[in-house]
Amino acid sequence: MPKEITFAILIGFVFGLLITFGLYTANKAIKEQGKQTKAENTVIPSPTTTTTENVLTLSEPKDEELFSDPEITLSGKTNPNAVVAVLLENGELFTEADADGFFSQKITLAAGVNSVSLVSTNAFGNQAQIDLTLTYSTKLKEAAPSPTE
Repeated sequence: MPKEITFAILIGFVFGLLITFGLYTANKAIKEQGKQTKAENTVIPSPTTTTTENVLTLSEPKDEELFSDPEITLSGKTNPNAVVAVLLENGELFTEADADGFFSQKITLAAGVNSVSLVSTNAFGNQAQIDLTLTYSTKLKEAAPSPTE
């Protein structure tokens, strides 16, 4: 029996040493890795990226405006040289903003309510969108009094 007890103590001692050695080396590796990441953060500067947000404002017409003439002009401002897509129910038109960001596009409205979307895409691929509802009434011209009346 004393042999078995001695043997069990010896095996327990060896396992204890192995576990202690494993914990020690793991702890040491974690501390060294932490020092390396701190050094990397201070040595490598973060790159500066210039991404420009895309803005789109429409000066005319206003949303839900009523027209007596089917030919109207959409005008507004976005980023310089951005591409502006005008999406109509019966097709799409494309225009490019000038160097100051101003754009204008003539469109023809269909009789009744027209859903129009403007989508501006700048050089970085960022998009801005405005949705509006415009109404063309053929009865509006007929109902307007003539200047001689």
